[in-house]
Amino acid sequence: IKASIFTPRELSDAMLVGAKQLEASVKMRVFNDGIATSGQAIGNYKSYKLYANRSKFIRKSLFRPTPPTRKTMTFQEGWQGLRRYQGLSTDRVNLSYSGALQLSIQTFAEGNDAVLAIASKDGKEKRENMERLYGQVFTPSTKDVAQFSAAVDVYLLRVTANKLK
Repeated sequence: IKASIFTPRELSDAMLVGAKQLEASVKMRVFNDGIATSGQAIGNYKSYKLYANRSKFIRKSLFRPTPPTRKTMTFQEGWQGLRRYQGLSTDRVNLSYSGALQLSIQTFAEGNDAVLAIASKDGKEKRENMERLYGQVFTPSTKDVAQFSAAVDVYLLRVTANKLK
C-alpha cells in the first residue's frame, strides 16, 4: 500500500491501532503466557524461605500470621508458596501479581507517532527488577511486531476500501 494515498491523520491512526495491538500482544505474552521476548518461558520459581508481611499479599484477608503476634507469614517455597497460598498460578513465572505493572503499560499518541511505554515510576522499577532476574521480557518479540504490522495493514486496507466506495 502506498503511503502517499493516505492523509497524515490516517497514517497516525494506523500507527495508534498497531501500537494498541502491540500493547495487547506484549501483555498477553508476558502476563498471561509467561513467555519472554526470546519465545522461551520467563522462568520457574525458585524455592527459598520467604517471610511475607501483609503488604506482600494481594488478598489481604488471607494474611494470618502464626502466632498472631508475628508480623509475617513464612513460606518455605518462597514467592511460589505465597502465590499458591493466594490461589495464583505457580507452574511458571508470568509476572502477573497485583496487576499494577500490567496497568502501567500504556499506549500514547505523541504527535503523529504512537508510543508504548511504562507510565509509572513504580512500573519502571518493577520492569528493571524483573529483567534483571529473567532477562529481556518486555521488549516486543518478533511475533509481537508481526501483530503490530498486521494490525496496521488491516487498518490501512479498511481505509483504502472506504475510499474506493
